[in-house]
Amino acid sequence: MASSITKDIWTYIFIAIIVVMGIEILYLFKQNRELRAIIENPKEHLGMLEEEQTVPPFTAVDIFNDTITVSYGPDQPYTMLFWLSSECSVCKDNLPFWNRLYEERTNEHIRYLGMCADSRQAALEYASEYGILFPVVCPDDPQILDSYKGNILPQTIFISPQGSILKVWPGALAQGKEDQILAILQQLQS
Repeated sequence: MASSITKDIWTYIFIAIIVVMGIEILYLFKQNRELRAIIENPKEHLGMLEEEQTVPPFTAVDIFNDTITVSYGPDQPYTMLFWLSSECSVCKDNLPFWNRLYEERTNEHIRYLGMCADSRQAALEYASEYGILFPVVCPDDPQILDSYKGNILPQTIFISPQGSILKVWPGALAQGKEDQILAILQQLQS
């Protein structure tokens, strides 16, 4: 009799474990589908900047305590923004390309600016450690962070002289993305 009760208890425990595992599998399946949808269309799910969206001008202090103003209008240059953070490993991978753009492609038609999501001191140390050549600001105004989607790191943003988003490259800049950026900059020079 005791053996039968013990057997029944173990049967119920086994069934309960199977049910819990089944529920967990269904939850993971649902979560996997949601993540796949985000990967397939990150702009919709992450609230990224959209092409032709207009962004506001701003003023921020750079890592050397100088004030930098980014204005838009007919007499303004194109703007290439690089969103980065010292905590972002992929940002470090993009730095050589961003530095190369700044060194080789700077002219009166385009300005380059790093937008760092860190404190000014952390950004200064990061810029020094990794040899960042382009100017870097640390916007502390939440409106700037929101308007320019500073929550997505790294991110390369190309903006028209009028303040309209022309192209956004989120994440690592693989060779294909780098080629796109270089082609766009080449068109500006011709």
